[in-house]
Amino acid sequence: MGQLRRFAREVLGDLGDEYLTTLRCYFRENNSPQRASRILHVHPNTVNYRIRRVAELTGHDLDSYRDRLALQVALEILEALGDLPPGRDQRTR
Repeated sequence: MGQLRRFAREVLGDLGDEYLTTLRCYFRENNSPQRASRILHVHPNTVNYRIRRVAELTGHDLDSYRDRLALQVALEILEALGDLPPGRDQRTR
């Protein structure tokens, strides 16, 4: 469990709850800022901004399959361990 948590934190860094929730929703909505924005009750530009900030803060390129996969796996790990904040995006599951 510790190794999984370390991996997730290495990939995601110290992203705040808002960025984690946005990223999780964005992925669950197949990378659609429009659909994610409706669920999160924010403007699509806000989702785009947050996703750009995630890329800047983590150093991952969301246009890269491997980087997206690493981010998605890290999010799934944190969710399975109960380390993600509850969010409005929960209804998409």
